[in-house]
Amino acid sequence: MLRVLVLFLLISLAGCYATGSTFAESPAPPATSEPIAYFYRQPGYFGGWIPSGIFIDGKRVDWMGQKGFTWIVLAAGAHEIGASWGDSRPEVGLATLINPGKQYFRLSTHAVNGGNEIRIDQVPEAVALEEMKNFRYSPHK
Repeated sequence: MLRVLVLFLLISLAGCYATGSTFAESPAPPATSEPIAYFYRQPGYFGGWIPSGIFIDGKRVDWMGQKGFTWIVLAAGAHEIGASWGDSRPEVGLATLINPGKQYFRLSTHAVNGGNEIRIDQVPEAVALEEMKNFRYSPHK
């Protein structure tokens, strides 16, 4: 019985982390003059087994596990970038102006009084590239 329980736990936890190609091996975004937004999720103990939903202007556009990243081509202009646990409505949001070029958004989890929360931050390119160099590509779902 213990072996069955251990096997179940290992299978359950396998979905916690992204499993695609590394950042260096991942498919490049299309050549476009439109802005490209990169999203990546830092690993963390809190809420680690739950995939994070990514939202643009209130609509879920993707989700990912820990150490995952993806990119999305967006129209230039003002957008509300959001994140949540799973596929629910956005729990946090970040109003931002998306300009031509690449923008980077980090999802992270943090312990709070008796629970945890998800955060989303826009970060400089150098910081993002260093933090996600060993992360795995998560194709749009």
